[in-house]
Amino acid sequence: MLWLTAIFLCKIYASVGEIADIGTVPKGVNPTLYDSVEDSVIQLDETTFNDTVFCTGREDCSSYLVEFYSDWCGHCRSYAPVYKSFAKDIRGWNKVVKIAAMNCADPLNDVTCRANGILFFPYMKYFPRNSSDTFYGVKLRPYQSLAEMRDQLTQVILQDYAINRFDDWPNFDILGE
Repeated sequence: MLWLTAIFLCKIYASVGEIADIGTVPKGVNPTLYDSVEDSVIQLDETTFNDTVFCTGREDCSSYLVEFYSDWCGHCRSYAPVYKSFAKDIRGWNKVVKIAAMNCADPLNDVTCRANGILFFPYMKYFPRNSSDTFYGVKLRPYQSLAEMRDQLTQVILQDYAINRFDDWPNFDILGE
């Protein structure tokens, strides 16, 4: 009877899922390029990616910009300070978009990285609010300047807004004039 209870509790835990936020430590074994406490980058892993990015049914949904990287990649290591600064720079935009990263070098994350079609590093994807599949992710460029990153992200957010016009997002119509 005790083993039946254990199986039941495991099924409940598995169906609840996990949502990552600032401070979440990824469960993988590889080192990460971001500090879960000091950096404004949400660290994702296989157990948190879907429930965090594909936030169907939650009221606190936002869009996500996810950097897929590899901890051994020299380009990723040199890009990490730019991404950290960018995340800190737009921290005030978190009701609209959140900044996240996933280490594809970690074997735990292999399935999600392959499902997202990651072919090189760093690889950036914007997932519109209420995305339900990797298909909805829009590839972006990992620019080396904060201004170019902000401009690029602003453009995809405005496109998302033009299609969806979420009530709890700011009115971006003034920017289109």
